[in-house]
Order: sequence, then structure tokens, then C-alpha cells
Amino acid sequence: MGEGNQGIGEKYVPSLAGREEVDGSLCFVVELKPKPGRDAPYQKVMAYVQTEKYRYLKVEYFEAGANIKTMYLQDYRTVDGRDYPYIVEMRSNAKDSRTVVETTKIEFDSSLVNRRLFSTAYLESIR
Repeated sequence: MGEGNQGIGEKYVPSLAGREEVDGSLCFVVELKPKPGRDAPYQKVMAYVQTEKYRYLKVEYFEAGANIKTMYLQDYRTVDGRDYPYIVEMRSNAKDSRTVVETTKIEFDSSLVNRRLFSTAYLESIR
């Protein structure tokens, strides 16, 4: 879940904050606060994870005590044994804007993707 190669667990400490219903599904509410001495982009992150299938349904991002943006994950489909949200929407709570990413086709471990495209050397060469 985001935060670069290391994952959000490198920068935040999780704790169970309770349970809440989101879109008719019971969810664990997981509060993530920055680890001491770590540079974390948000003051706090609240993740709502389905209790049955462990799917993220909503993630709230906080700065200065305010929920500045919320990500919604919907239309989960199972592809190659992995659950994947086909619709991800990020809504700004600070200004009137939103971004929606809709997946139309997905293929994991595709032979069409060359690993060198994700190397530091390659990425620096296309700047």
C-alpha cells in the first residue's frame, strides 16, 4: 500500500481503532501514526479494511488534525488468485477535486513487461 518500495509499515505504527461499517461491509478501522524519528508524509492515516476479505475500502489521510483526502477502493475482482480494486478514487477534502483510476484489464507477471523498464538507470535515462 503506497509509500514507495518499503511499504507504509516502514513509516507508520498501526493500531486497531475499532470497527465501522463502510458501504454495507463491516471493517476494521486501523489507525496509522508515524514512527518516532521517521519522516512520514501524513500526521495520521485511517484505513478501513473489510473484516471478511481483508480488502481496503477506504483510506483517510490527515494533516494538522484535518482529513485532507480520502481514497475509495471499489469493484474488487480476483485475478490470478489476487483481489484487485478495479476502481480507485481519490477525493480531496481541501479543494473540490477528485481523481478516478479505472482498470480495464490487468495481467500479473506479464511477459510483455521488460524488467529493465523499472530500473533506476532506465528511469534516469528518460528524464
